[in-house]
Amino acid sequence: ELHALLVQLNAPPPYVLVGHSYGGPIIHTFAGMFPSEVAGLVYIDPTDFMQTEAEMQAAFAAAGVQNGHEAMENMTKPLLRGAPPGLVAENEELERAARDGFAEFRDAPEPPDVPMTVLLAATTDSMPRGVTFPGDFGRYVQVSTDQRVDHFSRLVRRSKNAHLVLTTNSTHFIHLSEPDMVASEIRRVVSDASAYPELQRFVGEYR
Repeated sequence: ELHALLVQLNAPPPYVLVGHSYGGPIIHTFAGMFPSEVAGLVYIDPTDFMQTEAEMQAAFAAAGVQNGHEAMENMTKPLLRGAPPGLVAENEELERAARDGFAEFRDAPEPPDVPMTVLLAATTDSMPRGVTFPGDFGRYVQVSTDQRVDHFSRLVRRSKNAHLVLTTNSTHFIHLSEPDMVASEIRRVVSDASAYPELQRFVGEYR
């Protein structure tokens, strides 16, 4: 759908794709499906699409939660009351993907080796008023965060030009709390994503 939209908008490749939250697995999958059209990737606190069902259950168990998927879905319902239909539909899609263990994203082709940045938030918002978690929320967040750091560290190590930034100054919306850092990383990836890689061998100092 994203590819069809870009064609319809007459926005030709190459693309540097920036994805926040659920946008992370979307740009990852796009890059795997259309590798010749992607020149760079920036993940902003992405959904952990590499987390298996077993790892999800381990995080729930560490927090003392049974029926973890149901508990998470019940927790988000109060937050979505009166929300726009598009946001509700997006959340339903995310819940479906999570219940499937993000299998469709893990089974997608690997993206090309392009300049990449992964920004992860190491701080979590406190529970909104009226929302409860049936267990030790802090423990759940810690286990999930450890898994995310491990997963995305491995993703970064597969690339020749990539790095991971773990920030303790932001929660999920890093682009709102640290916009300068996000903009700087996007500029870095755009700068490194040369449209003419065959010319890179000529770059250097000349007398």
